[in-house]
Amino acid sequence: MKRFVISAILTLLFTLSARAGYDFEVDGIYYRIISLSEMTCAVVDPGENYESGYYGDIVIPDEVSFKGRTLKVTRIAKEAFYNSDISSLVIGPNVLEIEEVAVSHCNYLEMVVITPGTQPLSVGWRGLESNYEYGSEIIIGRNMVYKELYTSFSLIRFSDMSREIPGCPAREYYSPDEREVGELEIGSNVLKVGNLSKMIIAEGCYIIVRAVNPPKAEAFSNKAYVNSVLYVPDESVEKYRNAPVWKNFWEILPMSEVPSLSETATEQIDVVDSNIRINDNMFLNLEDDDTAYEIAEYKEEEVVEEEVEEEIPFQLVEDPPSFMGGTTDEFNSWVAQHIVYPKIAKENGVSGKVITQFTIAPDGSVTNVKVVRGVDPALDAEAIRVIKSSPKWNPGKAKGVPVKVSYTFPVVFQFR
Repeated sequence: MKRFVISAILTLLFTLSARAGYDFEVDGIYYRIISLSEMTCAVVDPGENYESGYYGDIVIPDEVSFKGRTLKVTRIAKEAFYNSDISSLVIGPNVLEIEEVAVSHCNYLEMVVITPGTQPLSVGWRGLESNYEYGSEIIIGRNMVYKELYTSFSLIRFSDMSREIPGCPAREYYSPDEREVGELEIGSNVLKVGNLSKMIIAEGCYIIVRAVNPPKAEAFSNKAYVNSVLYVPDESVEKYRNAPVWKNFWEILPMSEVPSLSETATEQIDVVDSNIRINDNMFLNLEDDDTAYEIAEYKEEEVVEEEVEEEIPFQLVEDPPSFMGGTTDEFNSWVAQHIVYPKIAKENGVSGKVITQFTIAPDGSVTNVKVVRGVDPALDAEAIRVIKSSPKWNPGKAKGVPVKVSYTFPVVFQFR
């Protein structure tokens, strides 16, 4: 009996020590040092109880500075965000591993963005999933390796930086957290698609493949072949209709027929019930007496150059656009200084995230400003006004030639 009690106490102490094992904290994120010689660290749970203390929008940086030293953030530790109240998570390119159940049982997680990186990201058992009841989105910017893929995300996007999409391994048991995938997007540089027959595909799912030449694919489910719609580049429809595996889809249509985001988006007056997608990779909080704006750093989209036949993915642009000779933080600061919280919105207590898109033209001017996810007419109009008034940028260049670069830029109007 004594031996059992001692064993139980040691187990409890070990568990508490493991959960409370952080070495330092910066900007509300807790870290544990992995290696001092390599100057690497991991994101961990604050360890105060058995529920993660994190909430809201979380951005995991590439590097973190503490007491004059800089460490790379290379891991998200086990249970770091377990049962947390985070609403969005942006994972930096230096993160190479997400341990088991690191991001799990997150009831409010609407979006995950895995930023582009040169090395693959390894995900442990149930290491990355969302329990958000209205469906959530994941944008994958590089190759991934995972033990099991629980399709808890209703919208999955593999960007142009992904080269291979691994298959969904057979699961030991069904998870009630799994959701049907309503949209699956595969980037233009993907060369291989694994066995996705275990992925739960919703009836009427959009499967969008941007590769001009059909990637080598192993299999989809019969339900996917029969009930989903496969959209491919307009000039490649016949290629896909004759390619192994892809030809099994009953409906293959040109990408020009994909229902546009602007056609499906609607203005949301009731902010509480709005479901706004965030495409961002950094937040900057700026506060005044009673209101604040969160300005999200732009996220580069695919470069669209209408004058040439070949499209240039944004990741291949040698010189990205810059604002007023500085970093992207300069644009964040400029917007924060010039934006005005509409009086009518303040009086009615209206807040929320306005998702905008705009293009930096080859001459540096800001063009094609539009709202792709609105909140309120007054907030939408103010977001468009301030972005349209932007000074010229230094344009992005590919092979020394200025090109068009499209950005998604969320602006968050929020009371404090």
